[in-house]
Amino acid sequence: MEDLLDKPKTKRKQKRKPFGKDKFISDSIRWYIYGLFLISFGFKFVYWPGGGLGLGLTGVLAVLLIIWQLIESIARKNFAKGTLDITINLVLIYTIFRLMYWADGLFYLYTVYVVFFVAIVLWFTQSKVVKRKQIIVLFLMLFTFGLSNTPAHEVYYATGLTKTFHSFSHAHAFMGWDRYSWYLYIDGEKEEAIKANTRALEISINEGYDTEIQFKIIEHRDKIVNGSLQWSDFHYYP
Repeated sequence: MEDLLDKPKTKRKQKRKPFGKDKFISDSIRWYIYGLFLISFGFKFVYWPGGGLGLGLTGVLAVLLIIWQLIESIARKNFAKGTLDITINLVLIYTIFRLMYWADGLFYLYTVYVVFFVAIVLWFTQSKVVKRKQIIVLFLMLFTFGLSNTPAHEVYYATGLTKTFHSFSHAHAFMGWDRYSWYLYIDGEKEEAIKANTRALEISINEGYDTEIQFKIIEHRDKIVNGSLQWSDFHYYP
């Protein structure tokens, strides 16, 4: 009898819940997505091939991750954490839309604000403990607010034409300056758009490009002046 009492009890193996401790889908895989974003942005920043494709792929993966995080938060009944995770990925998607100059970026911007508001409400109702993720999301929201209020021409100049980081393109890329005139034009900076267009024309002449390209640039300038310039006018560029 004493032997039976002294015999250690064997612990029963507990089955892992599919959405319990297994956090690798949403909490580990996301770091690969963030890494892909940084690498792709670096490629785009220095004009290496594949940067735009990588950012597009990052956006698709971020959308899939948001769907998984929504399912996960419902299964765990942990909406406070789920909305914070979704907010982070929505900020990522909105940033990609701004860097790629895609349409419908405002949809993701408004979605970011709505989900962030829901996350704040859930945080106050379920847990008032300030953790690292809440602080990160708060800084990301400040970043999003700043990015959303940055004119398109400033984003384009910073990522493609700054003298500090893009000395070659700043001096030689006539396409970059011509497209820069478009972003100045849509932001209401008509005089600066004409200056950028003139810079593009000067570079095309100095670099010995075809007269057809020079005529296109002059056509863009005329349309800037009379207010009829369209993004489709730039589609002849590769």
